[in-house]
Amino acid sequence: MDTLRQAFRINVGFLIGAEIGYFRVFDFNIESYRDDDLHLRDLEGAVKISRAQQGLFFEGSFNAKVELECSRCLENYLQGITFEFAELFSFNKENVTDSNLIVPDTAQIDLAEIIREYAFLSFPIQPKCSEGCKGLCVICGQNLNIADCGHTPEPSNAFSKLKELLKNVEEKGQESE
Repeated sequence: MDTLRQAFRINVGFLIGAEIGYFRVFDFNIESYRDDDLHLRDLEGAVKISRAQQGLFFEGSFNAKVELECSRCLENYLQGITFEFAELFSFNKENVTDSNLIVPDTAQIDLAEIIREYAFLSFPIQPKCSEGCKGLCVICGQNLNIADCGHTPEPSNAFSKLKELLKNVEEKGQESE
């Protein structure tokens, strides 16, 4: 894990003394990256680091695959994700942005935590293995993508309970007459 973390560590010492506007692009191609609770596969991307007056401006763009659990059928599947970021690492505390990033004295910047955060933000809220996923049977729990269990759930209608209440009120009204 230590060598993988170093894969995102960049020595920016040569950029600190460069002219404003100077930039350098760093390409990344990592077959598998595993952190505590994140496993990215086929991670590809690039980070452009530009020298600005206040600090170093990082612009990153990445693609990867991540294993997720389908919210409908609960099966694991590989999901492609894409994420971008733009962060300023300030030279001093006066120019610090909301992200509170400062170029360290060692001039070694580790992007692992930034990549991790933006990767998580790119996950779908309700992951689906496919648009046509049938999910699980509400009666027996069978994965309906694999086999049909024969159960036919009652059609759900948001107003079905209201219809029942109206019917009951009407019946009571007829009884009192």
